[in-house]
Parts: sequence; C-alpha cells; structure tokens
Amino acid sequence: MLRLLRMKSCRHCISVYRGLLFGLMLLLSAHHNVWAEELSGSKTDNDKTFFEYLLGESTDDQFFLGMATFHFTPKSRKNDQWDNKLIGFQYKDFFVCTFENSFYNQTWVAGIARNFSTTQLSNDWDMTFGYRLGVAYGYKDGEAPFSSSSPIIPIVEIYNQ
Repeated sequence: MLRLLRMKSCRHCISVYRGLLFGLMLLLSAHHNVWAEELSGSKTDNDKTFFEYLLGESTDDQFFLGMATFHFTPKSRKNDQWDNKLIGFQYKDFFVCTFENSFYNQTWVAGIARNFSTTQLSNDWDMTFGYRLGVAYGYKDGEAPFSSSSPIIPIVEIYNQ
C-alpha cells in the first residue's frame, strides 16, 4: 500500500513538472516574440497585451551575494537558519545561484527572471519589481513543498530590489 501511494505521488509530481515545463516553454517562446518586437520598436507600453505585460521587461546582469530568510512561525524562527550565504549571478534573464537553505542544506537554483517595472527614484537609485521562475535542488524530504516527491522542486519568487 505504501509503495502504491508513493508511486501515485511520483506520478502526480511528474505531471506537475510536465505542466511547469510546458508553461516555461510557452513563456520562453512568447518571450522570444516580445524580444523581437522590442528590437524592432514596433510596440509601445499602451499597445501591450496582458500576456506581454506578464512577460515583463529584460533584466540587468547582476551578481548576488548574500540572502536572508524570515520565517513566519515562532518555532521556525528559533530553530531554522535565517542567514543563507547565497552566491549567484543573473545574465540575459537567466539566473543560477547556490545557498545554504534554512535547514542547513546546500541548495542550487536556476531559472529565468523578468522585471514588471522599474521606477527611477533619483540619479543613483531605482526600484525594480519582478519575478523569477525556476527549479531548486537540495531540499530534503518534507522541508519544502514537493520535496518529499522529488529532489528537484519548482520555485516562484516575486522580488522588489
């Protein structure tokens, strides 16, 4: 019975990953079309469809050093790590990084990043709002959603920097 349940959860995990992979491929193919339109300069912000707005704008190349995690449950704040020792980079909308997760396991993450908007605050400062979609490897059984079914889990991150 346990083996049957485990097989069912693995099948569910595979179907979830197939759906995520299909969505990622769809996003990347539409992303390519938006890049071509950006290069030709044929569309303005007012002419963009909702889907094109969701695809966002191209990101800047970046180097990441350091990350902190806030845990909402008191037990997690007491027992789990908050200083994650991240190092990574982002190049042409793709990012790769490694960090020590909240459970003290080394984790690797890769995916795509896009900006929704950038606001110039002054000559030296701006504020950017965007998202990252990708996969992570390094969480053990039950430490994160889907980690009991697969060693590779999907990630979705909304950021403001």
